[in-house]
Amino acid sequence: MKRTNGFSRVIFIGQFPPPVNGLTFITQRLGSALSRAGYDVATINTTGPAGNRSIFFHAARIAKISRALVSIAWNALSGRSRVCYFTAEGGHGLIYSVMIASWARLFRVRIYIHHHSFSYIVRWQPLMKLLLARSGAKAVHIFLSSGMAQDLANRYGQAINSLVVSNAAFVDAAALQAPSLKTREITIGLLSNLTADKGLYEFLQIVRVAKQRSLPIHGVLAGPVARNTDKIALEAAKLELGEYLDYRGPVYDGEKARFFKDVDVFVFLTSYLNEAQPTVLFEAMAQGIPVISYDRGCIRAQVAGGGHVFPEGGDIVSEVLKILEGYCQDPDCLATEKNAALSQFEDERRTSQERVASLFEATPEQVVALNHESQ
Repeated sequence: MKRTNGFSRVIFIGQFPPPVNGLTFITQRLGSALSRAGYDVATINTTGPAGNRSIFFHAARIAKISRALVSIAWNALSGRSRVCYFTAEGGHGLIYSVMIASWARLFRVRIYIHHHSFSYIVRWQPLMKLLLARSGAKAVHIFLSSGMAQDLANRYGQAINSLVVSNAAFVDAAALQAPSLKTREITIGLLSNLTADKGLYEFLQIVRVAKQRSLPIHGVLAGPVARNTDKIALEAAKLELGEYLDYRGPVYDGEKARFFKDVDVFVFLTSYLNEAQPTVLFEAMAQGIPVISYDRGCIRAQVAGGGHVFPEGGDIVSEVLKILEGYCQDPDCLATEKNAALSQFEDERRTSQERVASLFEATPEQVVALNHESQ
């Protein structure tokens, strides 16, 4: 199917795998979904080369950005496309986003900017202010949640044309129905880059206290450990906790599916400053696994009734163990929350997939700044 309106061809600029990370995964999935929806997607990959961000890295990125600028000009002047999609990058990468927005506006191309990061929302950044100015009042901004849109409008004190597309749209619906729990033993899991700000130490402490109190609660960890201090802490915990802790290393494909199959509750106590809407939470919820997390980025709206979301601070270990002990004593309660997690994921996925199917015809909502937070 090809669309016959003026939005048929889309200049689609973004970072694609490799490497595979949250951003490149979502960008690739969105491009494929738009193609299936009938859009003619002209992709320009701006991913830099692997390795340190040296002068050669930035030279390669500038070359790719230049190719994107040429594509915008050629498509606009030839009348092939006047729609440009790109991602708002984080940090100094916003310079590239500003370049694309400025060039697209020069050629009177309609601009769609996809926001994946909270780095410029939790902290006022001049480059984001410049991007908003250069993209113009008619630009459409794609957010992970309505709350994220409001936060950006508040931070920069201006109205935003907003469309919401949740990352759930790009996560496979792997579970047909959430399984009921038939045992009073609970397995908690964490799959992530295993670092302090992703909740590694809180997770280990929960398992440690569970062992000390002889509770039927075990932990499964998966993911890479890059920092030496974290590797040492994990090795020490494995020796201390024995069968209470199972570390599986990085997992992919079948091993990743097995991880989720073995887990009853996903415990993700992230304090990562730029956390937005972790895809891994939707992957867990798609399997009918309720989530326990801190309130970061879009997580509260993401989890909703599919788990428990806490403000940071307080005795989180005691709070989590209280919930887990409740599950052990009442397996039907956990079964209910498993179904709630799956239902929340399915609702988010359905709504966002419908939005993606007509993304460039959808009428954006204007979000007005309620409280200008500025710097």
